[in-house]
Amino acid sequence: MKFQVFKMRKANILIIFLTTVCLLLTPVNAFSIDDNLSIIQRFEGYDRYQTSKAIAEQYQSSRIQNIILASGNNYPDALACSVLAHKLKAPILLVNRTASSTIEAFQYINNHLDPSGNIYMIGGSAVIKADFHTKLKSMGYSNITQIGGADRYETSLLIAQSINPTKGMPVFVTTGLDFPYALTISSFAAYNGWPILLVNPNKMSDSMKSYLKTLQPSEIYIAGKTSEVSSAVEKELSSAVPGARIVRMSGTDKYSTLISIIKTFSSYPNKIYLASGSAYPDALSGSVLAAATGSPIILLDPKQSTPPKAVADYLKELDSPEIYVFGGIAAVPELLAKNVQNAIKGIQPISSENLSASGIYEKYGQSTAYLETFDSSGQLLGQGTGFLVAKDKVATNYHVIKNAHSVKVSFPSGQVYNTSEIYGYDENRDIAMLKITPTNLPPLPLGNSDTTEVGENIVVISNPLGLSNTVSTGNISSVDRYFDNQSWFQITASVSSGSSGGPVFNSRGEVTGIVTWGLVKDTAQNLNFIIPINTVKGIISQNNVTLLADIFPIQMANKTPSTGSLSFSEFEDYIWDNYYPLLDDPYVDYVSVEASPFTLSNGKTSLNVTFFVDLNSNINWSNAQIAGKRNAVANQLLNIFYDAVVSFPQYNYFSVTVYFNDFFEYYPSLYNPNNIHYVPGLNKYQLFYYIVRFDNWLGYLTGGWNNNIMAR
Repeated sequence: MKFQVFKMRKANILIIFLTTVCLLLTPVNAFSIDDNLSIIQRFEGYDRYQTSKAIAEQYQSSRIQNIILASGNNYPDALACSVLAHKLKAPILLVNRTASSTIEAFQYINNHLDPSGNIYMIGGSAVIKADFHTKLKSMGYSNITQIGGADRYETSLLIAQSINPTKGMPVFVTTGLDFPYALTISSFAAYNGWPILLVNPNKMSDSMKSYLKTLQPSEIYIAGKTSEVSSAVEKELSSAVPGARIVRMSGTDKYSTLISIIKTFSSYPNKIYLASGSAYPDALSGSVLAAATGSPIILLDPKQSTPPKAVADYLKELDSPEIYVFGGIAAVPELLAKNVQNAIKGIQPISSENLSASGIYEKYGQSTAYLETFDSSGQLLGQGTGFLVAKDKVATNYHVIKNAHSVKVSFPSGQVYNTSEIYGYDENRDIAMLKITPTNLPPLPLGNSDTTEVGENIVVISNPLGLSNTVSTGNISSVDRYFDNQSWFQITASVSSGSSGGPVFNSRGEVTGIVTWGLVKDTAQNLNFIIPINTVKGIISQNNVTLLADIFPIQMANKTPSTGSLSFSEFEDYIWDNYYPLLDDPYVDYVSVEASPFTLSNGKTSLNVTFFVDLNSNINWSNAQIAGKRNAVANQLLNIFYDAVVSFPQYNYFSVTVYFNDFFEYYPSLYNPNNIHYVPGLNKYQLFYYIVRFDNWLGYLTGGWNNNIMAR
């Protein structure tokens, strides 16, 4: 039994020669973030002395009362001075070997130190020479105190005595032969006002033992393995202070020891400070800033692009702290700092070298997802691509999730998440951020699209035509294409329906953009467009959860049909009212629809909907194909089909077939002869050829496109 639903004559309108096609597999209804964690500030100068001055400039008062000078060339004596600096509210300024070569420190003193202020010089005369006294006195400063002993151990003891700690107060003990442990301790010691004592790895001096017997600390924290602070020294400590609790903080290597120290005193800081672990000056100058909030100084290897494993494991435990950096890019390279951010967010590190397409796929393919969208009744709407930008956030295109009431997110590992929520979206920029249950998969690293250049190699991972985790390669062919008042990157990489929302990687493995749409003519594959990733970062940072159903309430075009089953006459009226204006096209003369309901052998019912598109008699097929308008017409007809699914709930299954009908002056040999008929009266060949067919016979949507006829 067949019902003729409607037949419409089309009006001519302005021809558009290229159609914009959203790259969504099975576009049944043609259906889009920075970081909330960033480097707050980098304190730097062109050398350690400029950096020290830049850090000191953080003291807001135009005039301060105290300043500490420490050697920028000889570290041991200065390692313990952060506690004194914190107590005095004094910056630590690094000085060069001679007063005449020390410019920055004297500039700062002249601009900021009160004429009656105090200057403390850390180290003996061999470290800070007499000419500094002369220079300072010539500037009008007379309150100068030099704290320096016969060696680094005695200097640390003198500093400890100068802060006048309370009896019973804990102390830190670490090696005086290297600087990392003392620097890591410095902010915690200063914050609490606890002395730092440097010791010979194998033996303590009598004067230090005597000091400890007098102080009687309640706890003694030893930083370092027994090879760095020996068991013999530990016994001496226990003997000097029998009642003290001795805690050794150590690990398998330098960096695991540093993390052991940090975790003892600051498991979940609100701020972290990054500094070089191969040189001491920047961390020493910065220790006073870190001490203000008791925040950790995390030392890193500047020769590496990623944090050491122990450091990375600790960073993963943190909850979006503010990040500050002591020193320039030679001390903490930008890539290393970025990978610290990535480690905190659980994101895979960015490579320091160019990766091959296979390398990018192997490293990042697991975090790229296959998306399926569903309406309120559970019918499949379409498919696309997404990717992890956080443990619980999947970035995709707005058009992928448009009109969806739920989304199925499937990763190559077999992990599947169903969600009806999004964190945020931007329809104009075609961006959406799905909320999923936090996963253990690593989010992808985001690049800086502002630095993207024409000609760069790119790799796309997506799901074209439902073929999951497909890799394509190409180049950035433009970074300044403007359509609809928006800026897009143009790429040459092949993308197809289903690629929408896929990540586009640069050669280092950073996501530089998101696949969104293409301009297609015939079967062209190299004229596609992506959203620059910097545009996406603002939406990534959004955390206001919204239900998809609230964004896309159940409706059909501009008019919601009556609840329940519609009659065919009602459906005809609905189609005419809502779709006729949308189907106006110069290439189309008639559009007709036949609906064929029938009962299956299993007792279930089906509705077959067939669309017949007659091209204008003055327009041949080739011109229509060039214009590309067939795509827009077909998509509108598919919209009607899905409205039929909603309108006729009494049917279990649906199918749609779209045919084009055209007449040729010649025999179109490229097409199936069974679809071509000679019409003697017209002396022409008639082509009756289906271009798209979709079925939901098995409760899910299957589809097929005749690619010789219709581009994506």
